[in-house]
Amino acid sequence: MSIVKLKYELLLSGIYPFEGEYENAGFKIVKKQITEETLNHLSKASAIYFSPYILVCSYPDVNNNLVYLAFEKEETFDIDYTNASEYDVKTTNEFIEMKWQEDNVESLEQILTLTINNDIKLPVKIVTAYKDDGTFLTIKADFIKTNAASLLGNDRNVTLERIKRQNNRLSSDFDYGKIIELRHNNPYYDNAFSLFYSSYSVNEETIGFTLLISALEAIFSKSTYDKVDVCSECSQKMYKIRQSVSQNVSKILLDEDNSICKKVKSFYDKRSAFLHEGKRNISTEDYYALQEYVRNVLLMYWYISMNINSYVHKDIIKEVQSDNLQQKFMYKNFLTGLDNTSFKEKQVKMIYDSIKAILEGKVP
Repeated sequence: MSIVKLKYELLLSGIYPFEGEYENAGFKIVKKQITEETLNHLSKASAIYFSPYILVCSYPDVNNNLVYLAFEKEETFDIDYTNASEYDVKTTNEFIEMKWQEDNVESLEQILTLTINNDIKLPVKIVTAYKDDGTFLTIKADFIKTNAASLLGNDRNVTLERIKRQNNRLSSDFDYGKIIELRHNNPYYDNAFSLFYSSYSVNEETIGFTLLISALEAIFSKSTYDKVDVCSECSQKMYKIRQSVSQNVSKILLDEDNSICKKVKSFYDKRSAFLHEGKRNISTEDYYALQEYVRNVLLMYWYISMNINSYVHKDIIKEVQSDNLQQKFMYKNFLTGLDNTSFKEKQVKMIYDSIKAILEGKVP
């Protein structure tokens, strides 16, 4: 056995700007300044960083210095070189490839997209291997084709709100491992999550909107029915998917005034008009609103799964459709924590909801 140290560096696009600290699954966000020396290094010694990748991930910080973000992690391993010479590059590369698949850095990318609800990409993924004495051994890199992901918008106030939202959401304590476990053990959730994530990979908002409706259908359509009406003429089962989706979204998001239910129905109608009639009357505001609904549904579904200690879809849907979901003020507190307001505003609302629940006798 020989000791090998692996250093991961994942260039990060879609978080703009970033101040503070964030760590997940052992990966920590590191901010690096781009100087003239850095540019010379990136363009000559490390061609893997060459434009456009570094440009996709760079932005000016508060001091107007050009910086880029990367996830970094270091690990040390014992590698068996029994069938090869010590520190054989081919054997080391095979080990890195195996570790890369086990670490599943793509899941980190997807979890961040869900956490923040912005187009997060890791366009360059690099693993560098060093010998026990620190000597460079080998390097492997993976690239993806990506558009420049940014929080910037034409409306300055919208941009500022997204930056505030991003910083709030990065401070949320979602259990990364448990979300991955839920995806592995629940095909309904996995399909919905994949559709949500895929909606960020298309350039046209209308197509992204369609994928987002499909994500809701993956969880809340015919799979939620115990009894289904049958057509008296053709004997085919009749699934009221629009009604099922909108009502279940309303229930899981504790929609007391039925406004979310009405909104989702209107979104469903717009999706149908686009698919079946070619009508493109889906606005940017519709797209962003639906993104928020789907994100909150996926996170609430996960939270319910953790609360009832089950990955089984029918168990989770049963909880969604029960009065119990409405009565437990902890669900309300969790939903409050998912919104875009500041921490202080969320804290006040949580306290208010808790006191209200106690006065109404909804707290055991």
